[in-house]
Amino acid sequence: MVLSKGADDEVFILKSFELQIMISELIDFINSNGNLFEVIECETDILLNLNGSDYINPSNLNSMSEFRVDEPVLVAKIDDYEFLIDGNHRLQKRKVFSKFKTKYIPINGELLDQFVREFSIR
Repeated sequence: MVLSKGADDEVFILKSFELQIMISELIDFINSNGNLFEVIECETDILLNLNGSDYINPSNLNSMSEFRVDEPVLVAKIDDYEFLIDGNHRLQKRKVFSKFKTKYIPINGELLDQFVREFSIR
């Protein structure tokens, strides 16, 4: 399994937890250790309802290749919440293409810990 990176320094910010997840580092780890990860398929609408990024860049959405759209998204469970930590644009594009199923990779908290850094706006 090979996941593409959006940017070499991509992060996902969780302001309520004062954390940032180093997405590019996590993707590198997944690409190097694909056998450790399970790819699950579910309804796209379920994933669209998870906590995710509020910002969708229209130019990223419009220029996304069909190949990229079919890559799994990343879902992390933190405390009692599930977060879409990577793949917000892919999910939106899948919705546009009326793709009703989406593959995702669940990331558990223990694994996620090594890619989490403290974050503060201060």
